[in-house]
Amino acid sequence: MEKAKGWMEKAAKAKGCERWKYVGIASHYFFDSKCIWHQVMNEDYYSCHKPFEDEAGEKIRRHGLSDWSVCKCGACVAAENFKAWLEEFYAFADGYLQPKTPTPAPIPTADTPIPIPTTTGTPIPTPTADTPEKRVPKTPGFDAVAALFALVIGPGLRKFY
Repeated sequence: MEKAKGWMEKAAKAKGCERWKYVGIASHYFFDSKCIWHQVMNEDYYSCHKPFEDEAGEKIRRHGLSDWSVCKCGACVAAENFKAWLEEFYAFADGYLQPKTPTPAPIPTADTPIPIPTTTGTPIPTPTADTPEKRVPKTPGFDAVAALFALVIGPGLRKFY
């Protein structure tokens, strides 16, 4: 994750195509942190790691993010994992790429009452069928394509970075 953070810091400072190149490289490291084989030391790359990543990459190329799974050497991954990881990557990338606008603190005046903490408060309502929870779905855009592209070409990137 440290490498992913470093590339996102570069992306935050870059413009245009260079920015998206750095986002793609960061996504490679971000998604590598999710793969069990990137947590194993001194493993035989060609016995489990490479076949696992190759099969997952092929499934992504053929099926995208729907209805597939890969299990090799006791490690499994599925399309649902990648969907969750994409959402996590969106939030991670937004932390670097979205402009930060400071919220000014209110300036107290003599007429402004100071709130006193209490032990009772207004309960937070639980969503019901009458009050559905509001979620804004994210539509995969260029950043999702860049992330998936990085996953597919990841092994080639290791040679250069």
